[in-house]
Amino acid sequence: MNAPLAKPLWTAAIDKPGPQGFLYATNAVAEKGVVYSIGGGKLIARSAESGKETFRYGTGLRPFVVYEGSSVYVVQRDGKIAALNAATGKPRWISSAGAQEDGRVPIVRGDTVYATTGNVVTALRVSDGKKLWKQTEKSATYAPYEIQEHDGVVLMSYVVSGAITSIQLDAVDKGTGKLLWKAGSTSSLLDVKDGKVYAVKDGLPNADLDASPNRVFKVSVLDLRTGKSQETREYGYKLPGQPPYPYGGERAFLDGSDLYLDTGANVLKFDFSRYASGQKPSKTYAKRSERTELAGKPASGRLFLVDRDSGALRGLKTSNGDPVSWAGDNPAVRTEVFGNGVYSAQSDGFLYAFNLQSTEPVLKVNAGTRLFGPTLRTGPVLIVQTDSKLIAVRIPGALK
Repeated sequence: MNAPLAKPLWTAAIDKPGPQGFLYATNAVAEKGVVYSIGGGKLIARSAESGKETFRYGTGLRPFVVYEGSSVYVVQRDGKIAALNAATGKPRWISSAGAQEDGRVPIVRGDTVYATTGNVVTALRVSDGKKLWKQTEKSATYAPYEIQEHDGVVLMSYVVSGAITSIQLDAVDKGTGKLLWKAGSTSSLLDVKDGKVYAVKDGLPNADLDASPNRVFKVSVLDLRTGKSQETREYGYKLPGQPPYPYGGERAFLDGSDLYLDTGANVLKFDFSRYASGQKPSKTYAKRSERTELAGKPASGRLFLVDRDSGALRGLKTSNGDPVSWAGDNPAVRTEVFGNGVYSAQSDGFLYAFNLQSTEPVLKVNAGTRLFGPTLRTGPVLIVQTDSKLIAVRIPGALK
């Protein structure tokens, strides 16, 4: 693929990811013109433009960094969390409670840091690291994979196992840590608005379902404080083709008042603000391939789809459904979208940058490995992250 080869502004060695690799987090972040990474067990802050170090902190740190507000959070070898001033690197506090499990990072939401170990969540105050409360979910083995805060309620999504494996939504009072309610058999959290929780209802498998093309996508509407059911919304659709029909695999994302539902063959758009029984989709987008799946909310007039076989990012224009593609010559390891750029790291060791609108390749970066972490961007600088180094390059005007 023809594209100018970018000359690195600078490169830097970083520690390899922890036991979970890049699954949960990364050992580098880029914010406000500064890149924070873990190298040699130390937190190192660098100018994104020059690569010049501004400060170092610690020894034996785990290879994970979190940036939130004006603080950077790192995890010591003993699992204690340290909060640092993001500008100077000076410690604000080191937690005496709430040790963080290796392989995962603390989650920062507003004025609270959530440390996780196994199925235990410990809430710490952002200002001083003081322990606020501890919550244990006995039916789960691992920590919640998602934590959100809404109007004084903390929503935590757990994977729980019983007769079947499903997602359970726990609601906890933010001030006291008291469990308010649980909702089982949910597969994802769509939205929280006006005191209501909109959660995708996980349907149970039915042995006879493959004989019928008729499907129903269900959304539970729950009271945020009590968990009491307000209503169950049902969005019906029909699968194309002949039996046996596939079951499951639906993906849904809410964008304002628009609900986008990936049914396999199509992406359906519903008006989520005006629900009515028997509601029909306002628009249907043909996916061209059932091997692609909706990746998230639309942006810049595009629906983004990930090819499950090649990892390539493909798309559909929201205006008319026409297909677009930002695929390279080799399978994609991962892809990120920033501004008007689509950045695709490939298995041949090169990262390609495409113009989002024209889909033309604009530049490529030789990373020298097929092991990529999340690509980062701050201002006019792109940070390509591998499992052992950072490569900084300047972003061309066509991608801004």
